[in-house]
Amino acid sequence: MPIARCSLRCGSSNAFRPQQALCSLFLEHQQPLVLSNARRINLTHRKLQNEQPAEQIPPADAGTPITKNSPIPPSEYVNTSSLQDSLQTLRRKNRENILSQEHASSNEPHSNEKQPEENKDDALLRQRLSIVYQASMPKFTMRPQPASSKAEIITKQKKDHTPADTLEYTGMYVRPSMGEAVPGQEYPWTKDIPDDLQGSARLDAEIWRFSEYIKPTPAEQAACKAVTEDVQRFAKKYCGGYQTQSFGSQASGLALSTSDIDVRLYNKESENAEKAPSYTARMEMRAQVMHLHGKFSLMNSDYIMVRCRNARYPLISMLHKESGLDVQIVAGNNTAHSQKLVQQYLAEYPYLYAIYTLMRSMLDIRGLTDVFRGGLGSYSVIMMIVAALKATVKDPAHDSAQVSSGQPLAGKRFLDMLRFYAVLDTYKTALSLEHPFMVDKHDNLDVSEAQMAEFAKAPHLEGLNKLALIDHMQPYLLCLQDPADPLNDLGRKGYGWKHIQTTIKVLRGAISQAMSLNALHANGNPKVPIQSVLARAVGPCFKAYEVRRAMTEAYGQKILDRERAKKEKAERKAEKKAVAAELGDS
Repeated sequence: MPIARCSLRCGSSNAFRPQQALCSLFLEHQQPLVLSNARRINLTHRKLQNEQPAEQIPPADAGTPITKNSPIPPSEYVNTSSLQDSLQTLRRKNRENILSQEHASSNEPHSNEKQPEENKDDALLRQRLSIVYQASMPKFTMRPQPASSKAEIITKQKKDHTPADTLEYTGMYVRPSMGEAVPGQEYPWTKDIPDDLQGSARLDAEIWRFSEYIKPTPAEQAACKAVTEDVQRFAKKYCGGYQTQSFGSQASGLALSTSDIDVRLYNKESENAEKAPSYTARMEMRAQVMHLHGKFSLMNSDYIMVRCRNARYPLISMLHKESGLDVQIVAGNNTAHSQKLVQQYLAEYPYLYAIYTLMRSMLDIRGLTDVFRGGLGSYSVIMMIVAALKATVKDPAHDSAQVSSGQPLAGKRFLDMLRFYAVLDTYKTALSLEHPFMVDKHDNLDVSEAQMAEFAKAPHLEGLNKLALIDHMQPYLLCLQDPADPLNDLGRKGYGWKHIQTTIKVLRGAISQAMSLNALHANGNPKVPIQSVLARAVGPCFKAYEVRRAMTEAYGQKILDRERAKKEKAERKAEKKAVAAELGDS
């Protein structure tokens, strides 16, 4: 069978075509060559020109005739009868021009003669690049920074922007990375739910079953513990003067089977300092992180994809090869107070963990939890849920009693939370977890005497007043006050909020529609199949997490088997020792 040969053709709009080049060189040499007739360069592919039309900028010297110094050869250098003669002529002329330039530069006297003026456009470009470079460099100070400096800097940045600087966009529904769920498909969290269970009762049952499904198994917990201890052991070996501790979702009780492992690297001497670390201390910590990054990259083959992010808190991200667990080592602050608050809210709202697992997975499979790409992290998501519950639930104790008696309350609270954020106007409203739970955003920091008296009674109000200042560059951002730090806005870096809010609106409608379809089936319409009401929200996560969870489960089971064998060996050794002692006594 003959081999099919297909020629490759460049799709660029300014691709080099030998036929066109030869034609213009030999057949069109009599035409006047000016840059206005030359083909303009367009870096946009022709398939994308309909979507993103590129602005055509005419060259600065358009309309001027071609000279000997031009990259396009003059017509007197071209011999139409011989290509070889034309190339030799061009080479000779180029050689003569180079020699003449070198001769002129060598004979130039070293004097203070006035040099030709620099192109004004080039000078302006260099000036702008210098300004941008200086603005991008971090501003450090050798003095310890006060605790309120972060809020003051953010406030100043907000005041510097005007409504003309707004980075506005239209929020869109974000689809899962693994594709949409298939209606009627059976999921692990719907196996034991009877078909006659409908409405909010079925939604409540699926939420609780999903939280059990996504919760780490004993083997996954063992894998996570083993990897955490291994990371801490390696970090302690090469960073002797620094301490490590586990933090984040693993320490606060919010861990999912797919949660990252967060390890904090800190200096024990400055752990309980009242002031923020100085510039020198922060640079030492940054150097330790860079040093540890090199050690993990070169001397530990158990971890791959080792990367170092030079963020406000420098961190190392990597992947444990055998278990598939993501690991982050962060040189951050102490988060013990935040962990206590999370545990307090989990005890106050018995359905909080179930709603959190659903909300977190719903955003995670759509890439909306990546904080480096405008998403919301685990801590921000849990505080979002608590803020909605604080604003809508009047008596948490009554809810706890209803859940204890078996009332289907988790589904109702989940829908209430979705509705709360679907209709929330973040252009005008800021949120807090303390009373008042919702305040208006404003554009004036002037404080009256009455407000000063309120600030004295409730210190968090002063921080909320600063956080509620409108950011004219991104006025749509979610403003959510951190209960552990009144001057910290948890939504300040979530520039993908409009996509998150639109996704919440769409999924709320999809869940309500699925509940209505199941009601039709219950009313005697067999053509409408029973389907999971959470299929559109978290259905794709089953396939997305399946491979990774299998890796973690296998590694964790190996750890458990090893510990069990070690324990049995110790027990047998103790039994032999006891028998030997009895024989010796007799």
